[in-house]
Amino acid sequence: MNYKLSIKQLLLRLLLLVVFYQLCRIAFYNEGIYRFLIDDFYIDFDGEKIIGTYNYKEDSLLKNKLTNYPKKELELKIKAYIQQYNNRLSDNKLFLD
Repeated sequence: MNYKLSIKQLLLRLLLLVVFYQLCRIAFYNEGIYRFLIDDFYIDFDGEKIIGTYNYKEDSLLKNKLTNYPKKELELKIKAYIQQYNNRLSDNKLFLD
C-alpha cells in the first residue's frame, strides 16, 4: 500500500492517538455494564452513569467503592469514548488508515 499523507494529516492522526491513549487504556462490555480502567480507577458504567468506582492499584479485589473521585470528569471521558467507538463502528473505521 502506498499512503501519501500530508504533514498536517499525520500530525492530526498522531494527536488523535495520543488523546485516545490518555482517555482510556482498557475498556470492555459485559452483561450490560461497561468496565473501564482509567488512570488508577476501575469503573463500572451502566450506559448512563457510573455505578461503581474503585482504586484498583490499592484495592485489587475491588471491595471498597470510592466515594471521593472526579465523577463528572470520568463520566465525560467514558461517554466520549463510547460515542467515538460507536461513530467509528457505524462508519466502518475501527482501524487506523
